[in-house]
Amino acid sequence: MKLRLHQFLSKTGVFSSKAEVKQAIWDGDISVNGSVVKNMTFQFNVNTKQVTYKGKVLELHDEEVHFLLHKPLGCICSRLNSHERSLGKESVYEVFREHVEPTTFERLVTVGRLDENTTGFLLVTTDGKIVHRITSPEHTVRKTYEVHTTHDIT
Repeated sequence: MKLRLHQFLSKTGVFSSKAEVKQAIWDGDISVNGSVVKNMTFQFNVNTKQVTYKGKVLELHDEEVHFLLHKPLGCICSRLNSHERSLGKESVYEVFREHVEPTTFERLVTVGRLDENTTGFLLVTTDGKIVHRITSPEHTVRKTYEVHTTHDIT
């Protein structure tokens, strides 16, 4: 099966927007069979070529997963760095680590963010297109937030 480079990258689940795909290509972070490719429309047979992003082999994933998570209080909506781990922080991603395949776990992204000190529903998916459609300002997606306060708002 032949695909253009930008189409292939979008289907890996690694990138959450077309802008991220473009930037990775322009930055020279994408290689096909060991050669850097900076042409988004470069076409190749995905069954015979190996694509890497910053040295990591990418695979085509056509099947997407979606989770609706009630984010616990105290969890952050990003992957933990070493400093956050040393502080004992928890990430929403850890909820999924033991329940999905490692390749799926690596592809998970949150649709938006909720602050560490809040709870609420959070969509977690491997589908970069859904993330883009919901979070990009160019798409009008109405969102409703419910707020409870301990004091009157003035």
